[in-house]
Amino acid sequence: MNFRHRQPVDLTEGVVRLSPLDLTDVVPHLAGEDTELVRWLSGGIGTRRSVEDYIRRCMAHPEWRGRASPSGR
Repeated sequence: MNFRHRQPVDLTEGVVRLSPLDLTDVVPHLAGEDTELVRWLSGGIGTRRSVEDYIRRCMAHPEWRGRASPSGR
C-alpha cells in the first residue's frame, strides 16, 4: 500500500470517503463511539486526551507520514 497520498479520496460512486485522521477528527470520533467500536476497535472508552494522544502518535510515525490508521493498528 502506498501511504504517501496526502489528499482525501472520493470514490466515483460517492458512497465512501476516506481521509487521513487529524486532530479535527477527535470530537466526531468521540461522538460516534459506541459499544461495538469500544469492543472491537479501541479496546476502551475514549477520552478527548486518549484520542488526541493516539492521533499524535500515529502522525509522528514515519510509516504513516501524518496519517492515523483508521483501524487503530
